[in-house]
Amino acid sequence: MTTGPTTKAERLYNQCLKAYEECRDKTNFTCNGMPDPGMFNDEYNIPAELLFEELRKSNNKWDKERHIFSWRLLEWIYKKRQWDLSLFSEMRKKPLPQNEYTVYLELFYQCKDHKRRPFIKPIVVDEVQIEWCSKREHIAKYNEYRNQEQKRRDDSGSTYLMTVPDYKETRRFPKISSSTERYIHPLKITVKSTSNYSATILALEKLELVLNCLNVAQGAQKFSIRFSGGSENKLGSKTVFVTTGHYIVCNENELETYTSDDYVTTVPKNKYEPSRQKNQFFREILKSVTNDSVVRERIEYVLRDLALAYDSTNAGLKTLSYWRCLEHATRSKSKNRPEKEIIEIFKYQSKNEYWKQMGDLVLNARNKYVHSGLHSGKEEYVDQYVNWAQKYAEQALYLLLRLYNNRKYWESEEDLDIFFDNYTKDSRFFRITNVIRNARKNKK
Repeated sequence: MTTGPTTKAERLYNQCLKAYEECRDKTNFTCNGMPDPGMFNDEYNIPAELLFEELRKSNNKWDKERHIFSWRLLEWIYKKRQWDLSLFSEMRKKPLPQNEYTVYLELFYQCKDHKRRPFIKPIVVDEVQIEWCSKREHIAKYNEYRNQEQKRRDDSGSTYLMTVPDYKETRRFPKISSSTERYIHPLKITVKSTSNYSATILALEKLELVLNCLNVAQGAQKFSIRFSGGSENKLGSKTVFVTTGHYIVCNENELETYTSDDYVTTVPKNKYEPSRQKNQFFREILKSVTNDSVVRERIEYVLRDLALAYDSTNAGLKTLSYWRCLEHATRSKSKNRPEKEIIEIFKYQSKNEYWKQMGDLVLNARNKYVHSGLHSGKEEYVDQYVNWAQKYAEQALYLLLRLYNNRKYWESEEDLDIFFDNYTKDSRFFRITNVIRNARKNKK
């Protein structure tokens, strides 16, 4: 039974179907033997994205199944099936054909002692396994790819296909000396996916989460003030770990390489500090984003923006990223929480008067930059404002970690809304609440 020709979902599906018919014989992309419109076909991809948003409204389980949606939509359109919302929604339960892939890449970080790596045992994030591998294994895998690719180029007879370069030349990374090469450490990531490309995307998504945990654990509570002159846009980066941007992906039948579009202009100057305290903090953060809980997504968003702020050398970007951490932590499902309410929540993290005054300065700095693009204070004081914003942003992470450690009390987003809605209430409110709760218990 179909949903009827007037539904928005069906109109969007038919729009995708029409766009696909116009491009299916022209596209060079395939997916499991089906012509694929590709990532840059807006006539197909825009209605497809709007259709996904419609499905999310009716079933929030689609949220974490974007790839399944894309696959099933292409499958339906390829077979010219008539739209049926109920039947299509049921298809998300049907597993996609998957193979096991291994993605090889390199991580740069400065540490003289290889035995003090940030994680010794493999890390598993949502069934994706991340582990160290030897340089010998990494080089052997690239040589295997290079031999296959060189043979393909030689057999093509084209004068434009030159010799396959050494993998070091394909890094999105500045050239480094032979002595600095020791700071590059190979990783391999094992995933189950539907193609080389999707396997690489999935591997990098989970690796980014782990790197955010590492960089935040290393950068937290590190503050700086410039003693030399220069532009306010030349603040220091706190990043310790970056990838070199070259990836080798393989399974039993295929070998392929990909290179990131992002380019690292300078290698991180910050050294890895393998202290017990920082490693314990890393493990605590990692645990909160590898186990399911109602606060996991909020922690992931806060980590992302903290890592972005730590990495940036731009005072404005740092200010906005730090502020977003406060918004992520206290977001409300039922309303848009005002900025003044957000800052009041974090003022309650300390009883000290100066801490509450700092919150007012952080909010004013945020508003001034958002509305006028100007920094608070003269240039020599910009660093102070950025450091104050960082202190408040890190409190967002600490607060969410405390909520995670008490996760048995939070069953839904609505529970978190109640928590933050009442977080700034005075002690009298909670005394009355306890009286009411005790009265109900006695009545029972």
